[in-house]
Amino acid sequence: MEKISMLKIKEVFRLKYEAKLSARKISRALNISHTVVNQYVNALSLYHFPMKS
Repeated sequence: MEKISMLKIKEVFRLKYEAKLSARKISRALNISHTVVNQYVNALSLYHFPMKS
């Protein structure tokens, strides 16, 4: 998995769960690949981390 900064990781989750953006839109906004976005989102879902709705 590509390493990205903690700020970008937080932003991935904010954009995914608060803004409801797709992985491709998030990747364009943060200048990272959509595969990396999906890897972090999937890793989070494995731990059933509670996200605010």
